[in-house]
Amino acid sequence: MNDTTVILQPKLNATNRTKDRIRQHGTPSDKDFKDGRGCPMTFTLMRRNDNAWPPSWLLQAEDGWLGWIPRNEIDVLNNSWRSLHKGK
Repeated sequence: MNDTTVILQPKLNATNRTKDRIRQHGTPSDKDFKDGRGCPMTFTLMRRNDNAWPPSWLLQAEDGWLGWIPRNEIDVLNNSWRSLHKGK
């Protein structure tokens, strides 16, 4: 796993758009959760925009999909992305 790899899942209150994009384009990284959110999915973090409202992340999937996901609608399950943005 490189520093740009993020493992995430939608929050329970995420919009259907966010849940659909994660389910459709993510690479499964574990077993399904029992609360209906599916399994954690792997993406490549391309860019963060913390000054937008809502703050969003540009994610790229292995299938070529590239899209913005609101940061407040996802739970990030690993912290390797933090090393990319020291001081932020």
